[in-house]
Amino acid sequence: MKPWRIIYWPNASPLDYIVTRPLVNDMRAEGKISDTLVIYSTNLYFVAVGRHINIDDDIDIESCRRIGVEIFRKIGGGGSGIWGPNSFQFAFAFGQDLFPDMEEALRVMCSEVLLRAAWRIGVAEAYYKHIGDLRVGDRKLGALAALPHGTDCVNMGGFLNIDDLDISIASTVFKTPAEKFSDKAAKDIQDYATSLRRETGREIPKVDYFNAIVDEFETAIGTRPELGKLSEQEMALYDRYRERFASEEWTYSKSSLKHFASVPEGYGLGLNRRKARKLVTVYVLVDREGKIADVMISGDYFISPIDGDDQIVRDLIGIDAGDAEAIGRRMRDASEAVGFEAMMMDIEDFLIPVTEACRKALDQIG
Repeated sequence: MKPWRIIYWPNASPLDYIVTRPLVNDMRAEGKISDTLVIYSTNLYFVAVGRHINIDDDIDIESCRRIGVEIFRKIGGGGSGIWGPNSFQFAFAFGQDLFPDMEEALRVMCSEVLLRAAWRIGVAEAYYKHIGDLRVGDRKLGALAALPHGTDCVNMGGFLNIDDLDISIASTVFKTPAEKFSDKAAKDIQDYATSLRRETGREIPKVDYFNAIVDEFETAIGTRPELGKLSEQEMALYDRYRERFASEEWTYSKSSLKHFASVPEGYGLGLNRRKARKLVTVYVLVDREGKIADVMISGDYFISPIDGDDQIVRDLIGIDAGDAEAIGRRMRDASEAVGFEAMMMDIEDFLIPVTEACRKALDQIG
């Protein structure tokens, strides 16, 4: 086994993070680089919209423009976040044969690497919460999520708060649906998140936590990662990846305002949000005859294949919006055909909001 490579990038730009994370995953999936962990801390705050999130639900776009906070879309699922100089952002790319499954991969990287490194820094009350969260009490200290990337690579990413987030920025850029927090006791972001600095009562140099990660990584994985940097081959691809992952087309790939910018007269547009283990939001456009004309599905979930949410609703066009049995049959068949899986959820968590959005759309056309 080639030794792990670890890249420490404490003054990356938001664009560096957005561009190099998919780049490194693709290179690892193609077998061109060894298993790699990149630890970023960006020099500016930026918004990272989850792969499947409707950007218009989560983000106050005009406020972001006004205060100069750039918006990008991640390559993975989960919710949107605001990241910056206060935190570490992690990007792992490694072989799928390293762990028996994704849950075990998350447990080891979270609880045996990041958590033990936090203990070493002095946050003794931090603990691992299945699946992928690091917490102190009810407050989130950090989190990781993982999905397959191709047939051989794992794409794992997340964050850990070194210092507290600038609340004035966070409160300005987010407009989070109430349903997303329906199962959380803490409504305020200061109660929802914490940091190494808050928990220890002292400033934590980023390099100290980085060094603790390296030591705990060696203990957990059995090999000490070699400190490195992006290769010339990787950097040669930077501009190509920037054209895709910093493009407006990618960033606004899930946007209800753009997707349904023009609703024909006599059509009905229904919306339903459902909070199961994760939030699922569905817009359904119904034509004058009561047939499904368009569907957009979004949320803070983790799925495989990565575009599986779009695939399970693609064949609903033309179905009678009031025929719940036909809708269910079509979605279940599509789910089985594409091998659709959703972490801690099932197909019913997506089917229910689709049928509810259909009902609301039909109510509009009478």
